[in-house]
Amino acid sequence: MNMKKVLYICMLAGSMLFSGCSDWLDVLPKNEQVTANYWKAKEDVEAVLASGYYYMREATPLLIDWGELRAGSVYMYIGYEEQYKLMDFQLISSSNLCKWETFYKIINMANSVITYAPDVEEKDETYSNAAMLSHQTEAYFMRALTYFYLVRNFKEVPLVLQPYVDDSAPYSIAKASEETLIAQIKADINMALESGAAKEFYDDDKWAGASKGRATKWALYA
Repeated sequence: MNMKKVLYICMLAGSMLFSGCSDWLDVLPKNEQVTANYWKAKEDVEAVLASGYYYMREATPLLIDWGELRAGSVYMYIGYEEQYKLMDFQLISSSNLCKWETFYKIINMANSVITYAPDVEEKDETYSNAAMLSHQTEAYFMRALTYFYLVRNFKEVPLVLQPYVDDSAPYSIAKASEETLIAQIKADINMALESGAAKEFYDDDKWAGASKGRATKWALYA
């Protein structure tokens, strides 16, 4: 087989390859989430809600630092320099202990569930209205509890009630007043309770298994 035939076959194979997989090569926008392609099934809602709980667990050490350690209820014998500065009231605003980014990850997960769960109910026949409201109830609790910790420790913080899905959303948001934040916390708790979807237990397992760590009706009243 001469070189001209080899070149022709390679060109033909290449054209067939690229025409057949052109859809694979479509580049999705890097500056935004492909929302329409994600929120399709109840499992998608549950996954985002689970991410919110994951970030809540990730934030727990900070809550101990902001609360018990700062108040002197516990003492750091072996730890990081920042904790010692906190105990000696020498902490500065640039410290890692003053960062609230994990808390806004929780808030973004909650905002996403509150906003998009109703759309999933319309697309997924297996996703009942009761399940959707139950997930929203957990998200309202998640957002309310997160803002409670933020307002207790910082007094005034940015109030974000919509999910971030692309770069057009502003990232520099003015702080809301303490009164505004507390009013929003109360509104979220009331929304969760008034829906009637708050569960006392999950899957009839009482205090073990699936109920552990999840927001229940009793957590809302607390």
